[in-house]
Order: sequence, then C-alpha cells, then structure tokens
Amino acid sequence: MEKDQVQVDLGTLMANVTGRLVALEDLFREKILYDENKENLLDKLYQDLQANRLDVVESNFRSLYKELFLLYDNLQREIAKFSNSEDQTAKNSLEFIAREFLEILARRDVEIMPREEYFCDRQKQKVINTVATSIPLEDGKVMEVLQDGFTHRDRVLRVQSIVIKKYESQEVLEDGNTSRD
Repeated sequence: MEKDQVQVDLGTLMANVTGRLVALEDLFREKILYDENKENLLDKLYQDLQANRLDVVESNFRSLYKELFLLYDNLQREIAKFSNSEDQTAKNSLEFIAREFLEILARRDVEIMPREEYFCDRQKQKVINTVATSIPLEDGKVMEVLQDGFTHRDRVLRVQSIVIKKYESQEVLEDGNTSRD
C-alpha cells in the first residue's frame, strides 16, 4: 500500500507541478502582452509629445515671425525710398541688412518665397489686385509681388501678396459698349 500511496502522491505532485507551470506560463504570456502594449503606448505618447512640443514651439515662434516680417517690410520700404536717390551708400547698407536678416531666418528654416514670374498658387499667395489681359495664356500669371511671403519647412507662415493678370475677352458692340464673356 505504501507503494501505491507513493505513486498517488507522486502523481498528485506531478499534476500539481504541471498545473502550476501552466499557470506560470499564462502569467508570463500576460506579462509579455502587457509589456508590449505598454511599450507601444509609450512610443505613441512620445510621438504625440514630440509633435505637440513642435507645435507649441512653432506657435510661439509664429508671433515672433510675424513681427520680424513686419520689420522686414519696413526695411524694404526704406530701401525703396533710396531707389532714385543719389545716396547709394545708405541703400547698399540697407540692402546688406536685409540680406543678413534673410540669412538669419534661413538658419531657422524660414525661407522667403520666390519672386520669379510664375502662375498664382492660392495656397501660398493672396491676390490683392488684378490687371486685365487679352492673352488667355497669361490668365493667373503673377505680375507683381506687393509683399513677400515666407515659409517654414514648406508650411506657409505668411502668404505672398500679389497682383495677377486676369484674362478678359472683350468685344466692341455696335453701340460702343464693351461686354465681357
């Protein structure tokens, strides 16, 4: 009987150990899943924090940039005053300051929008005025930049104010009036 008792105790003990091992394995799986979920959540929180931090920094700088752009506009007006002046030294000095100003902005990834002739991009430009043209291919072509625009890493900080050409077909009617299509 003792032999049977030992076998029963051994069988019970083995079943008990096996049950505990299965329970431990389940606990480890749960812990691993918990850790993976926690790591994914922390990664997402870190990414959100970085994005929000950049947005906060950018919004704080946005007001500073607006003031700097106004300073740049004033500088451009002063340069324009010397365009017909004989005092080229003052004009050259102001132009140098304007170039340095733009260089400081460029080091902070703020770029002035190009002034070359091209067609209106309503995402980056604001049409202030139009000038009639009878040439259909010139419709929407930038004729003049009134105020420079600026971007920061391809995001518009200030739109460029422009004058564009607007196609207008005109026919002289019999009574001398002009009609537009």
